[in-house]
Amino acid sequence: MPDPIVFNKQMAEETYDAAASSYDSIWFFKDCGQRLIDLLDVHPRAKVLDVATGTGMVLMPAARRVGPNGHVTGIDISHNMLQQAGRAAMASGLRNTDFLRMDAEHLQFPDASFDVVTCGFGIMFFSPAAFGEMYRVCKPAGLIGVTVYDKTVAVDWRLLQIFNALAKEYKVGEFALPRPALLSPEETEALLAGCGFNPRETYRETRERVFANAEEYWDKIILSNWSRVFVTNLDEAARVRFKEDYLKRSMTAMQPDGFHVSFPIIYSIAQK
Repeated sequence: MPDPIVFNKQMAEETYDAAASSYDSIWFFKDCGQRLIDLLDVHPRAKVLDVATGTGMVLMPAARRVGPNGHVTGIDISHNMLQQAGRAAMASGLRNTDFLRMDAEHLQFPDASFDVVTCGFGIMFFSPAAFGEMYRVCKPAGLIGVTVYDKTVAVDWRLLQIFNALAKEYKVGEFALPRPALLSPEETEALLAGCGFNPRETYRETRERVFANAEEYWDKIILSNWSRVFVTNLDEAARVRFKEDYLKRSMTAMQPDGFHVSFPIIYSIAQK
């Protein structure tokens, strides 16, 4: 049995640098970023830190909300993601933002620098040190808001299960994130409470998308997320066979109008 693939910082940087150009195709990230800012009720003039900002799905609605007298800083370990986010912000006319390549475990800001800290679909990559840093840079009575995938909602995970089964058959190895990719509301609140925040509100919803075919799902989900690591860990010939096998087996999940994929989401808000 091959050793587990542990998703480390170098792997994160390489994976998301490679996925940056197609990352915006994960359509619900943009919707969820706006929803998180709405639920946080971020006020004008606020200073916001968006951790693991990616292409700015949370950062841009935050920047629009805080207005010209506020400011939003996005940090990420991926240089290409930050470039993509910067271009998007400029194209949207947002001048109250900056983008810094930075490790969440070592935030280069003074204590109590931000009114709000946000993180969209990133805390599964974080160590306790990163949570401690987010708490440190948040002002007293400031807020933190995160989004994660909800493991308690019954949805059809067949496409993911097919992918994981193939990864084992191809002896790629088990994939080990620092923490589970799917959490319950209680587990999410416990993570925030564990670093000192006081859980305030948790919301849940499910986003659904119909993909026309498995090829579209492969391009827009598999190759645009951390699951990309499985594929890139194979040699070129094996990658071709893996994709062919995946597309063939995934046909068992095909419905008359395509592949229905649901993403159950948790929005969790806490206060310092």
